[in-house]
Amino acid sequence: MLHPLATNADRPDVTTQVDLSVFYGRVGAIEGVQLGGVASYAARDVSGLQLAGGAAVTGGSARGAQLAGLSNLALAGLTGLQLSAAVNLSSGTTQGAQLSGATNIASADMDGVQLAPVNIAGPVQGLQLGIVNIARHVRGVQLGLINIADEVDGAAIGLVSIARDSVHPIVWASNLQYMNAGVKFTTRYMFSLVGVHYGTHEADFDSVGLTLALGGRLPLPARFDLEAQGSFTQLAPWRHGMEKKTSSWIAPQLAVGYTFAPHMRIFVGAGVRLPIDVELGRAVSRPELLAGLQL
Repeated sequence: MLHPLATNADRPDVTTQVDLSVFYGRVGAIEGVQLGGVASYAARDVSGLQLAGGAAVTGGSARGAQLAGLSNLALAGLTGLQLSAAVNLSSGTTQGAQLSGATNIASADMDGVQLAPVNIAGPVQGLQLGIVNIARHVRGVQLGLINIADEVDGAAIGLVSIARDSVHPIVWASNLQYMNAGVKFTTRYMFSLVGVHYGTHEADFDSVGLTLALGGRLPLPARFDLEAQGSFTQLAPWRHGMEKKTSSWIAPQLAVGYTFAPHMRIFVGAGVRLPIDVELGRAVSRPELLAGLQL
C-alpha cells in the first residue's frame, strides 16, 4: 500500500515481475509491471511498464514505458517511451520518444522524438517539436517558435532559430517595399527572418510595417546560393492623425546570393506580392524586384 507498509518491507531492493501499490511502491528492479496510485520507484532498472498517478522513477535505466500523471524520471537512460503531463527526464542515453505537456529533458544523446512545449537535449538525432527547442548538435529537425542549437545538420524551422554563427543583420530594398531592415536566423538549409520596413508603393513614406519570412537555402558552386522563401507583410500608417487603415500581403520569392567575404553576402531576387486584406491601395497582385546585403 505505502512502503514500508508492504509485502517487501524487509526486502526493499527485490527484483520482481509485478509491483502494485495504492500510494507508493518501492522495489529494487522491475521485470514486468509496476503500478502505483501516487508514485512508483525502482532503485535499479525497469524492463517493462512503470505506471503512476503522480511520478514514476527509476534509479537505473528504463526499457519499455514510463507513464505518469505528473513526471517520469529515468536516471540512467531510456529505451522506449516516457509519457507525462508535466516533466520527462532521462539522464542517460535516450532512444525512443518523450511526450509531455510541459517539458522533456534528455541530458545525453537523444535518438528519437521529443514532443512538448519545451524540449531540452544533448545531441539529437531525430525530431524536436515544441514551442522552445534546445539541443547541442542536431541531426534531424527542430520545429518550434524558438530553436536553439550549437549546430544543425538538417532543418530548424521556426520564427527564431539560433545556431552557431547563425544570426545575421540584413538590409534590402524593393520596388514595393522601399527600405527594409531585419535579422535573419540561418541554419545550413533553412532560415527565418524578422524585419521592418518604411515606405511602400501603396502609401509612399506615410507607413511602416512588419515582415516575417520562412525559407530554404541551396548552396551552389563558387560561393553562390539560391534561396526560396515565403513572406508575410503587415502595413500600417504612422503619421499622427492619419486614418488607421492597414494592409497585409504574402509573397513567394526567389533570390540568388553571392558570399564574397565572411559575413558579407549580396543578393538579388524577384517574386509576386499577393493581397490578403488591403485597405491602403489596390488589392491587386504585383511583381516585385529586390536586392540587399546580409552581414
